[in-house]
Amino acid sequence: MRKNYCRALCLFIFSILAGRSALGGQECSVNVVALTWNMGNSTAEGDVVNDMVQEITAKDFPDVILVGTQEEMATKERQLNQQLLDTLNKGPVKYILQQNESHLTLAGGNSKKGLKMIFQNRRELQNRTSLTILAKTGVALENIQVRIDYPPGKKKSNNSFIVIEGKLKKGACHLPMAIASVHLSSKTDQKRRLHANVFLGKNFSPLENSYEDLLKASQRFNLIMGDFNERDYLMKDVSVSDRGFLTNFMAHGYDFSQPQERPSFVYGTYGFTQVNDKLLKKQKVETIRDPRGRPHNAKGGYLDRITFTSGFSVLSDAGTYGPLTKYHLYEYKGKNGKHYYSTSDHVPVVRFFTITSPENELSFVRNYVKRLLPNFGPDIAQLDKNAFGFHDDENPTVQFSSAEREEKLKAMRGLAENIKVLSSKLEGSDKPFLLSAHNRIKECNLARNASLLDQNNSKAQKKPGNAGVGEWFIPASLTMANYTCYSHAVNDLIHFK
Repeated sequence: MRKNYCRALCLFIFSILAGRSALGGQECSVNVVALTWNMGNSTAEGDVVNDMVQEITAKDFPDVILVGTQEEMATKERQLNQQLLDTLNKGPVKYILQQNESHLTLAGGNSKKGLKMIFQNRRELQNRTSLTILAKTGVALENIQVRIDYPPGKKKSNNSFIVIEGKLKKGACHLPMAIASVHLSSKTDQKRRLHANVFLGKNFSPLENSYEDLLKASQRFNLIMGDFNERDYLMKDVSVSDRGFLTNFMAHGYDFSQPQERPSFVYGTYGFTQVNDKLLKKQKVETIRDPRGRPHNAKGGYLDRITFTSGFSVLSDAGTYGPLTKYHLYEYKGKNGKHYYSTSDHVPVVRFFTITSPENELSFVRNYVKRLLPNFGPDIAQLDKNAFGFHDDENPTVQFSSAEREEKLKAMRGLAENIKVLSSKLEGSDKPFLLSAHNRIKECNLARNASLLDQNNSKAQKKPGNAGVGEWFIPASLTMANYTCYSHAVNDLIHFK
């Protein structure tokens, strides 16, 4: 009897420790702050750096600070990462630069200062894109691997993913991390999607062959931050639509929630949305169209974002995700009519995370699979409005009859409800079900991404109201094949035994 009791107790303790293995065999917590800024070929001013440090450390000193910059032109001692480190270390808690990676770009060539630096070959002042990891004393990043993913077929480019991978060690806690700072093309969705596929193909498997592979993938904190260059769609009815939910990062479970707007904001800044229903009713359409004339684009959008996916329990308060709160203090209007924050037409965006280990290893995988489940809210809203054309389309707007629209709305709402049922079923699921759910849902996610890429590749699809690559369940968003894939997968998983 005593032996059986001891054996049961040992198994119970082992099961708890197994569930904590990704964080060093115990329950622990890591606080992370991520900050990204497209600096517009300029150098950060001291007052701005002080504001950043005050906001980052307002509640507590984070264990890790991730800093991503795009289009930064500064000497080494005045680069943002170094200024932040120097300012932080004037306080009671000290930080160490764990890793920095950067590459030169020619983005500064669009300014007289940039051209002068390029022709004089003054490398210390040339434009840079960078990623830096700062860690509190006693916290370290181990087993570091660094790479830069340029667009397909290019060895150098202004656009890139700078990737730093490693294992963060805080006492007995070990947190695997894969952090990326991104600057995607401003030209076309096709270029951005193809470039993102290079990065995603290296960081994620399309499907997992075993539960063990799935568990390993879930026990890593993945974060991407930077200038995604995803401007809002400008629709036929002069509304705008955030296209973040259509990016291929969503296929791998990245959270593409919007940064929060602050009470006061700089109109014209590309760091966040500049157009909403109230503004649109007061302004002419021409004032909100993309100034470069890119098809279907509004002038603004949530270009600068910080997004993550993981099986860890991640708390990220929506109220702490958005532009730096004091940016309005440094607003001024340039000669070209744009509004600037410290010489940049973007503002710094920050996001706070508290990362903890879940209850057990099954919870890691459940969290990870849940983040793959699609959000059809934007699709349903688009159907409900029945306005699928884009403002600058010459072709007639695609419209459904009332009966067709109601039928599609009923189908999509039913699918959305079934996804909620599936999410609940994941709570009590076992290993075979979790593996099956991951692969079935991800297969549909990847197929949807491929459909959107086909849409961009198709000459017939230059006008997104056209079918081009097959019948669309929702024009320019979800094909009939995509809908069928999700419908069958979700229905099969709900009835999985």
